[in-house]
Amino acid sequence: MSHDADLAQKNLIKETRGGYENEKIFRQLEKLVSRMESMQQATAELQKDIQAIKDHLGIG
Repeated sequence: MSHDADLAQKNLIKETRGGYENEKIFRQLEKLVSRMESMQQATAELQKDIQAIKDHLGIG
């Protein structure tokens, strides 16, 4: 019986560790998505500025 208990405990430790690792990966992914969204917004603003300059200069 203690062998089964040892296996169950080891399995629980693996599951807990795996869940922790998944949570870390998920949090990192959320940070990366947030950074990507910020960069997309900044790029869109730059494109508007570039278009405004082109329009002012009469090019494009």
